[in-house]
Amino acid sequence: MQTIKLNVSDKIYSQVMFFLKNLKSDEIEIVEEKNLQKGVNDDIKTLNTLFEKSNNKITLTKDLSINTNEQIDDIS
Repeated sequence: MQTIKLNVSDKIYSQVMFFLKNLKSDEIEIVEEKNLQKGVNDDIKTLNTLFEKSNNKITLTKDLSINTNEQIDDIS
């Protein structure tokens, strides 16, 4: 078996995956590496949207979501 690494734009990702998933499953193994940075940014945007709908109007930044020191201080 050979290995190929593809960097695919978000624009065509679903088409490429559709094609690959329709090949014979015994002849291909699909290993996806998600872009974690994009995932974190998307999660922050989703949380900010939820916070905006709350009464607190909290704004979440990447530093706040990653830095847990303040959260630990709040618990103690």
